[in-house]
Parts: sequence; C-alpha cells; structure tokens
Amino acid sequence: MTTELIRPLRSEIKSTTPQSRVPSETRSGMAPSLPEMISKSRRLASAFSKLGHCIGDFQLVSLAGEGSFGKVFLARQRSLDRDVALKITADLGHEGRTMARLEHSHVVQVFSEEVVSDRGIRLLCMQYVPGGTLHDVIRGLSFPGRKQWDGNAILDIVDDLNTHPAVMDPASLRSREQLAQCNRDEAACWIGQQLAEALSYAHGRGVLHRDIKPGNIMVNQYGKPLLMDFSLSLPAADVSNDRDAIFGGTIGYMAPEHFDALNPHHPSGPDQVTEQSDLYSLGAVLLELAMAGHERTRPEVVQPGNANVAPALRRIIGRCLEPNKQDRYSSAKELADALSGCFELLRVERSLPAKGTLTAVAQKYPLWFILLCTCVPNLTASAINLLYIGVVVIKDLTSAQQTAFFQMVGGYNVAVISLMGVMLHRTLFRAANSWQKLRGDRLLGAEELREARRQTLRLPFWTFVLGSVGWLPFAITIPLGMELLAGPVDRGVMLHTGVAFVVTGLVGIVTNYYVVAFVVLRAVYMSLWRDVDRLRETASNEIADVPGKNRICQIIAGLTPLGAATLLILVGPEHFTADSYHQFRHTVVVLIALAMAGFWLSMTATAFLNEVVAVMTVKPPAKTDAGTGKLMSWVRSILATATFATPAEALLRSGNQE
Repeated sequence: MTTELIRPLRSEIKSTTPQSRVPSETRSGMAPSLPEMISKSRRLASAFSKLGHCIGDFQLVSLAGEGSFGKVFLARQRSLDRDVALKITADLGHEGRTMARLEHSHVVQVFSEEVVSDRGIRLLCMQYVPGGTLHDVIRGLSFPGRKQWDGNAILDIVDDLNTHPAVMDPASLRSREQLAQCNRDEAACWIGQQLAEALSYAHGRGVLHRDIKPGNIMVNQYGKPLLMDFSLSLPAADVSNDRDAIFGGTIGYMAPEHFDALNPHHPSGPDQVTEQSDLYSLGAVLLELAMAGHERTRPEVVQPGNANVAPALRRIIGRCLEPNKQDRYSSAKELADALSGCFELLRVERSLPAKGTLTAVAQKYPLWFILLCTCVPNLTASAINLLYIGVVVIKDLTSAQQTAFFQMVGGYNVAVISLMGVMLHRTLFRAANSWQKLRGDRLLGAEELREARRQTLRLPFWTFVLGSVGWLPFAITIPLGMELLAGPVDRGVMLHTGVAFVVTGLVGIVTNYYVVAFVVLRAVYMSLWRDVDRLRETASNEIADVPGKNRICQIIAGLTPLGAATLLILVGPEHFTADSYHQFRHTVVVLIALAMAGFWLSMTATAFLNEVVAVMTVKPPAKTDAGTGKLMSWVRSILATATFATPAEALLRSGNQE
C-alpha cells in the first residue's frame, strides 16, 4: 500500500481545462485543437443563452452552472411544462449519446438532444437535480470554524443551495434519512458506494467517464449523488479510434497514466486510460470529501497516520490512489462492495458499547494489556493463596512438611512458567504479530486476515487451557508431593490445600478468560477486517459460539467458591477447637461471598461481551412451532384481557379471537 495518499491540489479544483495531446504544429489541415474547440463552445453558449429567452422548446430560467464546454441552465420545457437542465455547447463530442445509454439512479438522466445547425450549438435536455455539486458541498463543509461534520451537515448545505422549489419524491426520503444518520466517515462511504455503483453500471456498458471530480457530481435534496458531465467520456473500445472524441481531464484528479497520455512527449496514449483511471479519480474525490474541514500543513499530501480518517476508509482510498493501476481495485463493482463493507464496519463499530479508558488502552496496547491484566491478578491471587495456606492450613504441620510445601510450590512454578512461555509464543505472541502488521498499515491478503482472526478468536480458549494447566494440577501435585517428601499429611489439611488451589485457580482462569475475551472482541477483532464483504454473516460464523463459552465461565465463576464451601461443610473436620471453628466459619463465609461476587462480576462481563457479539452478528429470528405459537397467542390474549374481565370472560374473548 502506498505510504502517502495523494491529495488533489486545491489550486487546481476549478481548473477544468483539458489539455490536448497533439502539438499544435502537427494539426495543420486537421480538426481544430481542443483549446480552440472549448473556446468556440463557450462563445456560442454565451451568445445564445440570454435568461428569459427561448431556444427551441426551452425557456431559460437561471444559470445553474458553467463548465469547460458550455453552460447549464435551469429551463422550462414548454411542451411538457416541466423543469429541466439544459446544457448549451458547440456541436462537439458524444455526451448525449453516451448518457442516453446510462439509465441509472445515480447518473443524471438525458431526455433529449437537439442540434441547432444554423447556430452551431447543441442542446442537451437533462434531468433537473435540485441541490448543488459535491464541490459546493465540500466548500461548505470546509468553511472556517467547522470542526466536525456529518450527514446532517451535508443535507443542510444542500438545502441552502437548493433555491428552486422541487417536486417531492417520497420514495427518496429513505435516502435522506440514511444520510442524516451517518457520521463523517460513514457519509463518505455512503456517497462513494453509490458513485462506484454508477461507475460500475457505466463501465459495464463500455463507457469511461474520464473527468470525475466534485464539480461533476450533483447532490440532490435527498443527499443522493449523481454523476454528470460526460463530455469527456467515450466508449472504451473507441478510445483511440474516434476522430471526434474529446480527450482531456482535470489536473488534480487524473490518474498518473491519464496525465501521461496527455503529455505529447510521453509514449503512452489515450488507450492507457481505463476503468482503473476512473477509480483513481473517484478515490481522489472521496479523500477530498473525507478531509473536508480539517487543517493540513501540506494540502497536497496526507500522511495515513495523521489523516484523521477511519483506517478502513483510509485503506480503501489508498488502494484507489495506487500509482500503478494494477494495484487498484479491479473494477468499480469491487470498489462499491468494499465501500459497502466499510460502511457496515463503521456502523458496527459505532454501535458497540461506548469506548471507555480501558477499551482505548486495550486497542492501543492489546498485547501489554493482556499480559498486565492477567499476570497481575494471578500473581496477587497466588500470593494471597500461599499466605492463606501458610498461615491457616499448614501452620500445624511439621517443619519438614512446611518446607516440602514451599519446595513443591517453587519447583512447580518453574516448570509451569517454562511451559507457559512456550505456549504463549505459539498462541498469544503469534496472534499479536498479525496485529502489529496491521497497525503498520501493511496490506494483508484475505487468507492472511482470516487466519489472523482465527488465531485471535482462539486466544480465550487457549487462555482457559493455559490457566487450567497452570493452576489445577496444584490441587493434586502439592499435597501428594508434601506427603512423598515429608511423610504422611493429615487428610483434612490435604483437602483444604487442594480446595484452596482449585478455588484460586478457577477464579484466575475465569478472570483470564474474560480479560482476553474483552481484548479480542472489543479491542482487536474489528481491526482484523480490510476490504469487508458480508461482515455480519462472516462474523456470525466466526463468533457464534462465544455466548455459550461465556455462560460456561459464568457458571464456573459462581459455582466454584460455592461448591468449595459446600465441600468443606460436608467433609470438613468432625471436631473443632475454638480457633479452628472460627477459621472454618470465616473460610466458608468468604467462599460464599466470593461466589456471590464472582457470579455478579461474571454476569456483568458476560452481558457486555454478549452485547458486543450481538452487534457484530446477524441473529435469525427465533422459530416457534405451530403448537407453541398458538399457546403463546392464547397466553397473550389472557394477559391482555385479564385486567378488565373475569377469567371466564377472558377465556371467551380468547376463543372468539381464534
């Protein structure tokens, strides 16, 4: 991926004059040069375009816009009594015929074309689009003092630009509602996706636009973008064969190969301008839109790390702006799918539970967050457990047995820590390596991303396994080791020691699981997507089993201390001294309290993680069989009428409803 996103030069935004490839001295006896054609077209358009006058069937109402080849007017078509956009140019090019074949909801529709031969002008009657150009919108969004903008800001600007009353289209109100709900990056994706779909439609019919820029994109009162001004367009198959073709572009939005094709000293020709050239131009437009209103010290270049654009959108724009067209999207359809997926990804991220300090830290330092938030609680629990066993459980054992206990604990920890290091290298550190690659904006393939997500999603499971391997053998190994090294140990002490290690271990295991699951699902998983396609469906398959695992951990968190307390009561000492009774009672009370606290904490963590999963996935509606559905309908009828009727009346009403 490119390390810099090339920004269209603001100084060139209004420069729409195409350049001719053929030197003027070689044109003797040929058609006029392109600058001459443009000048002639402008002169003719100005000469025959007086407001209030009629040209053929059209009465000119107001000037709507002015381009390189002519002028566009809001006009009244007298025969049909409707408002239209009338473009007046010299009789050049193929724009009318090209646009006539493009009947798409995001392409300005052409109604008719008429050549006034005695005046040498062409009248192109098009759909009137109330609103303004995307250039006007971006200029409004870049107004000094505007720090942030969203879909509503775009609609407000379009409403201000729309000074002519327009016919209400109820079917398009949904588009306005969708845009109004978008933040800045979502709005850029939403607009870009529709423009890419329009390009895909045009490319599918062999038409290249070749002059995509904000000034050639209308935004109507519903926020829908529409491509227009196909004066430089041409069927791709005819790009180098048509003598009447007009070849040019707008500096700042042209792809490198397009710019080279306009250079008379470069060996490449117009045939090098392909579909990927249009995608480059669209990427430049999207970058300008996404960056509207943000200050830049170098307007022509945006560093990805400082672009203040969502990473997923930044990567899509960056791929559009690759210098080599082979590295760009292969088609406008692929770009539209990528923008659609990016929009869905951004919506999912915005719908996730609010990002607090912990989430922000976990997203920035996921590996260190996992290591710190698992090691510190486990080390603390281990220290408290050893202190408890040393002070309460084994205090009456012989010196040799106490020494054997601490020797066994030390030796076991050395072995377990060595094993943990090997297993962490094969699980956590391998997954973290893929996170680091993505943090560096490295472009990974689809298979690499799937593997990275697979490794990442398995981390909570491996955490559970590692914790079980590290903690649970303590309960058997330590008591048996004490007996082997220092002679027989009281069975009550062995049981008490084993229970203490099991309780501490399971609490540590569950804590580790929830910490790692939190980092994986809330902080990391959503970053492991690039050109997103069917995000929710894929996520549903990848994380469908997470709620079930959460329930298991919730049960373990609550039942472990409670089960330990029950076990101590059932098989505890038959006789107590005053001190041992108080210790026993306190131990049971603490275990029950731990059970209550653990269940509440695990329930909170489970609810949070399940909410994250629900946002990311698509859950099918619950299915009920006919019998169950009928029973539920009967119950709802009873509940609905019971407040106002006797039971007999309620049953009667329920039967009547059926």
